[in-house]
Amino acid sequence: MLFIVLGAAFLIVSAWAFFSNNNKYAIRYKYKIGGLILSLSFFASSCGKFGVTCYDQQEVTCYLPAQTNSIYVSNPYKQFSLDDSLFFQVALPTFNYYSILLTDSTSKEVFYKGFPEYSKKDSLYFIPLTIIPEDYRGHFFVYIYGEQSKELKQEILLFSRSFTLKPDDNEEED
Repeated sequence: MLFIVLGAAFLIVSAWAFFSNNNKYAIRYKYKIGGLILSLSFFASSCGKFGVTCYDQQEVTCYLPAQTNSIYVSNPYKQFSLDDSLFFQVALPTFNYYSILLTDSTSKEVFYKGFPEYSKKDSLYFIPLTIIPEDYRGHFFVYIYGEQSKELKQEILLFSRSFTLKPDDNEEED
């Protein structure tokens, strides 16, 4: 309501300044009202979240799971390096444990078979990619299984996807 009143006052004073051939009092009031509008617009646009602006948007972490044990991977299209970790969440979990299998692009060489690490603080599972051999580059597969006990039985496959391991920055390109 305040902005409507200030906006109307600004328009009236602007018309006064225009029709009075730029009267100095009209210009002075126009600047005061305009400054007041700009100053108050800070509170209207901030919404109490000062860390996020229209230029730097907050990451959306809200999703509606379609079914139980839905796997959501952060940055699924990113090219990973060996220093990275692959993070994933399980929505509406029904299994006691989740196991992972990391293989090369042909699924013949197994890099890791076991249980992922879990961060209770972030409610995320993560796989440090340092378990992949240093000389390996290209695609790798991640398989995530639901397990009823802490045994690697690979009971039910919940997720499988190929990811890309980018070349080192210091490697020579042909």
